[in-house]
Amino acid sequence: RERIGMAIRWIYDTEGKPVFYQEGQRIYAPQTETCEFCENGGWWYRMQGSGAAVYYVKDDQVFTPDGRPAFHYA
Repeated sequence: RERIGMAIRWIYDTEGKPVFYQEGQRIYAPQTETCEFCENGGWWYRMQGSGAAVYYVKDDQVFTPDGRPAFHYA
């Protein structure tokens, strides 16, 4: 799919493997090009799900709601 004018940010797991990329507010799984999450106000929400936030972002780190590191931007 063609991307015009929007920067892509890669997101890595705690072992340094790329697991998602973010384009605008949408977060995709690169293997399937499926939008998995939407980022809003520093919180990640599942595209399919209960509507509760599942992760939050602080200083390029992504955490679970209870504060455990999950991913990071690079």
